[in-house]
Amino acid sequence: MEMSERLRGQGEEAALQEAIRTADRELTRHPVFGDSKRISALVLERYKFGLELFAERLPAVAALLPRLTEGGDARARRLYRDPLVRKVMEAAFKKLEQGALAAPQTELEELLALAAEALERTDVDGPCEARMSRRFRVGPRQDIWVWNFAHAEDPILRELREGFDRVYSSRGTRPGRIIQPEEEQVARLDRACSLLTRVLPEVGPSALGHISSICLLEVEVEGGKMMSASGGDGIPSTVFMSPEQLRNPWDAAGHLLHEGLHLKLFDVVRAHTLVAPHSGPLEIPWRNIPWSMVRAVFAFHVYAHIELYRAAADLADPVLLREFGEPGSYTDNRHAMSVSRNNRSVPYGLSVERTRFLGKHLRTTWAPWLTPEGLHLTRWLQQCMAPFVDWDA
Repeated sequence: MEMSERLRGQGEEAALQEAIRTADRELTRHPVFGDSKRISALVLERYKFGLELFAERLPAVAALLPRLTEGGDARARRLYRDPLVRKVMEAAFKKLEQGALAAPQTELEELLALAAEALERTDVDGPCEARMSRRFRVGPRQDIWVWNFAHAEDPILRELREGFDRVYSSRGTRPGRIIQPEEEQVARLDRACSLLTRVLPEVGPSALGHISSICLLEVEVEGGKMMSASGGDGIPSTVFMSPEQLRNPWDAAGHLLHEGLHLKLFDVVRAHTLVAPHSGPLEIPWRNIPWSMVRAVFAFHVYAHIELYRAAADLADPVLLREFGEPGSYTDNRHAMSVSRNNRSVPYGLSVERTRFLGKHLRTTWAPWLTPEGLHLTRWLQQCMAPFVDWDA
């Protein structure tokens, strides 16, 4: 039995609430893995430096440099929140490392020209948001924009879709259908963001801060319909979510937490290496296909935080329950990440079982494939989550 269950059973909810507040705080304080302001600042400096390096080699980028850099960090943050700007920058970094960055670089140069135009506006952050037919924003700072393309053949949309297909084609994904959002769906997204930040006042905003855009998408993946996904390197800083998941605000908030944490760790690994090269495939008992070591680390990072979200949701105050309903009142399909309905009838149908499995193997069998920083991450997460997960069970 987890300590959180023992405390609840003994009526010591005050102690459990304090444990939740402590973990919520500690998970956002670590200078490498938790502090989103520091993580984002390192990413920003990396892109700013990269742009200067690209300008030294590409005359077209050099010509755009004054328009892209004037306005300091405030303008830079707008520029580098754009998914496609980040995508083409990462591709240019790879070419630079390979000694292959030479003019012309058409995709990079054309997109940065569009970015310079978008930055002249005050109502959008970058070239992708500038192409939206309607402007929808959600989140505590209203800085997460929702995909809403007027034309199915828009070149920006085509590039974004191709990025998604490249990321998920290896997982048996079929072509998906991008949903043009309705106002009610956008309002539900915003409510889910609000719920997340009220349940976890530190971790919630931290995870959401790494999301720049959300796409509503219907797509088949391994095991059925996709509930949510992060764009990863294919479409950086972007979350995909099935509209069906918006019916339950508690699970919608959990999906945003889940994918925002993935994007946060993607930002971490821009500057830090967690997994040793040439690690082998891993057998995961609740999956039909092997995982990479990287995927296991990313999954554990999320599952550990989800246990905190679950504990906090279980003790939600009456105001939240009146506003959003009881988590258990929703009749959605059972899944391990749900705070409403877990599938207890199957092995590893509970998220805590998956959390323990990953945590155990990351500190034992799989530990040789972690770098010192990777080991530090997993041990830090286990320490933070000790009140909620019995690691020796």
